[in-house]
Amino acid sequence: MNGFEWLETLPMEQQDQLEALIAAVAEGDNERVDSMAPVLLREARDKDQPWVEILVRNFHLRSIVFNREDVREAVPQAVSLLERASRDDTRDCPQSTCVSHVLTAAYTLTDPEGFAEKREAVSRETLQGLDPERVCFLCISNEVATALIDQGRPEEALAFIEQQKEVRRSRGISFDPDDFARTESTALSAVGRHDDALKVVRAGLASGEVLRGESWMHSTRQVEAWILAESGSTEEALAQLPDLAQVFRDGGFEIHRRLVVRLVRSGQVGPAGGAVRLARLAREALQRGLADTGIQASLQSSRWFHEGGHPLLAEAVRERARPHLEALADPGRYLSELSALSELERVEPHESSIAALLAQPASPEQHVGLAERWSQMGFPDRADAALDEATRQFPDDIDLYEARCKTALGRRDAELLDRLVAAPPRHPEGEDNARFYEGLFAHETGDVARAIAAFEQVWSRRHDWIEVARRLGRLLLPSDPGRSMLVWLEAADAHQVPYFRWLGLVAATLAEDWPAQARLGAELELPELPDDRRPELDWGVLRIRIPDVARPLLARRTGPVTARILSLLGPGVTQHHGEVVVFDPQIANADEVAEDDEALRLHEAWARLEPATHDCVTLDGIWPGDEAVEALTEALDQAGVHYQFAAGDGYAITDPDGGEVHRGLFLFLAVDDASQGPLRALLEAHRPEHGPWVMHELLDRLGAADEAEEQRGLAEAWGMI
Repeated sequence: MNGFEWLETLPMEQQDQLEALIAAVAEGDNERVDSMAPVLLREARDKDQPWVEILVRNFHLRSIVFNREDVREAVPQAVSLLERASRDDTRDCPQSTCVSHVLTAAYTLTDPEGFAEKREAVSRETLQGLDPERVCFLCISNEVATALIDQGRPEEALAFIEQQKEVRRSRGISFDPDDFARTESTALSAVGRHDDALKVVRAGLASGEVLRGESWMHSTRQVEAWILAESGSTEEALAQLPDLAQVFRDGGFEIHRRLVVRLVRSGQVGPAGGAVRLARLAREALQRGLADTGIQASLQSSRWFHEGGHPLLAEAVRERARPHLEALADPGRYLSELSALSELERVEPHESSIAALLAQPASPEQHVGLAERWSQMGFPDRADAALDEATRQFPDDIDLYEARCKTALGRRDAELLDRLVAAPPRHPEGEDNARFYEGLFAHETGDVARAIAAFEQVWSRRHDWIEVARRLGRLLLPSDPGRSMLVWLEAADAHQVPYFRWLGLVAATLAEDWPAQARLGAELELPELPDDRRPELDWGVLRIRIPDVARPLLARRTGPVTARILSLLGPGVTQHHGEVVVFDPQIANADEVAEDDEALRLHEAWARLEPATHDCVTLDGIWPGDEAVEALTEALDQAGVHYQFAAGDGYAITDPDGGEVHRGLFLFLAVDDASQGPLRALLEAHRPEHGPWVMHELLDRLGAADEAEEQRGLAEAWGMI
């Protein structure tokens, strides 16, 4: 049992979408999760599907907590979800059990030791009555063991793990080395059995290569590094760490973060790239809500700053951590250390001034570096003061000017940016830089007209700015594709960038400039294109990603950058079937295509040339036999009606009278105003002699409300999809 069997009761399209969400979480594709979850959640609530709501919210939270390790908002969301999962209509949903796992994991990331007792209680309560065959049994059992380890009770954790293994064995369930690899190895290491710990974790890694996803393997490798450090093999442990910049930047590295901080604070390794690097780790951890890790890193980096003679930076790092004490189970745990650091070196008021700090001669790069440090530590005013002082000393330095513009952009400071644009440095590129950053700001804040005007000023003077060409052409495309084409073609000539010529082809298509399209097609060595009409050649099948659609759609290419959508999304959903879209020629899944020659290429849709005129209706009922279905599909092909089988051989419906089970037929059909009448006649002509044949969406379109309602009752009586 895996707790997901109930998904098979949902419509096939919804099953596919939910399975895609689960796969995206397992693969760490967080952007895809963020785009899919709101759509699926809204659909579940519209259809009054509380179990689906629990599943979607649970997996979205798993992406946030486990993949990104961002618990700032995760804890209140998990508490809210736990309350929702405890209601009568969701209590029996298998994914309700997983909710407590996400909550305890969020508490672990916030304060591993402080919340350990609370995590143990929640996890043990969840385990009561949980079927040992469920995958959740393993997850929650590991949560109990982890909580015991974090309380300093590793011997109890080992005994508990052995107890849970025996429960599974008594039910005849096979044991895989990866089931308890992380918790058992950590507990063994905690009691000093380091060699045994390494054997367990490495056996788990070997097993996990077959059974587990990359995220599990990634975190388990971190456990291996932790055990190596605990056993005294510090050099080997550090060799397993990825680039520290990645540890500081990305989610999924909390064990490594804790390991770096632990080794540093214990004196086993020196400053990991210096106090600034450790302060950056602290900032990233605190921004994610990883309070314990962030506070420890802040205190150590503050100590190093004091020792290095930088009391202002020491104060800034230390005080940034202070508000996060409230997130800990015991806020007083670090107060004495904070107080001790505060007493190390008193800072006189005059020493705190930026002017005094910058009194000695410095280069623009030093000023920019200092400003970046202030900004990273959460002191934008001090960063601005540093840049202001630098600008007075070096008024014509273009790099310094760019740093100030970037600061204004990052903070959406329109007033500061306007001042910078009004007074660019006396430098050959100064005015162009000013207009470029004005265009960036206008673009990012939605002022399209101002952005176009600013970029055009730069482009009219200089044709060597690739970024200006890229942005200006994209901005012009919706309203003036002809001008957009000229910008991109000029950029292609100036830089010899083939992609810009492809973008020119996109713009020519949207402008319906077929002679230009044919000319560009010839330059790009494409098959000969007609110069007087939109091409309708068969260029093969690909996938198109359309904004606001959860999954890519199949499409048949009608030209180098155009395609007609083939996919149907099911009734009640906006259909893109039958429309022609213009897509970006750059492949969005280049890595996938390189690995698999049979993989369909994926492209981003930019605009629609022809809007869809079709809706999706369903045909549901008894399978009339293979020959009858073949005759039906042949008739649909001859009539030009697009159809898709939406349920496979396993779809069965039961006669409510005699209980006899029949194979079912379920089709999606694309229909427009012109085809709906003939389609009804065609379907009626192929109706089986016995059993239901339900097409209520089509009858609704035809205005046959009474017949449609009668067929809905028939579908309900027969338990159809």
